[in-house]
Parts: sequence; C-alpha cells; structure tokens
Amino acid sequence: MSDDKQAWPLKSDWQHEYDATRLRDVPFETMSGVPVDPVYGDAPLPGQYPFTRGLHAAGYRSRLWTMRMFAGF
Repeated sequence: MSDDKQAWPLKSDWQHEYDATRLRDVPFETMSGVPVDPVYGDAPLPGQYPFTRGLHAAGYRSRLWTMRMFAGF
C-alpha cells in the first residue's frame, strides 16, 4: 500500500460551491422546527471526490429527489 494519500478537498471549497448553488425555497428543519445544517461531519463532503455523499454540494436541497422506478428513467 502506498504512503501517498489523496488530500480531501477543503470544507471552504465545499462551502463556496454550496453558496453558489440555488436552493429550493423551503425551510430545512425538523418537524419540531429545529434547523437542519446542510452537512454534518468531516470529509468526504457532498459533491467532492470520492462522491460517497452525493454528486452535488447541496444534495437534494437544490434538486428534488425522484423515485426512478415511478419516473420511468
């Protein structure tokens, strides 16, 4: 195994991409009214390699989730 490790992208890079994304105009909060942060935890972040947390920085805050079996894709 190689000692070379790929550095995770910085959270500031993710934040810049997230801020540039147009979000849906709905409040992101729990049923109790507690605000939900856009991301929890450390790297890897959404929209960044290795894409284990999705392809887009904003996830489904910017795009609606579709059930492909019903949409016919």
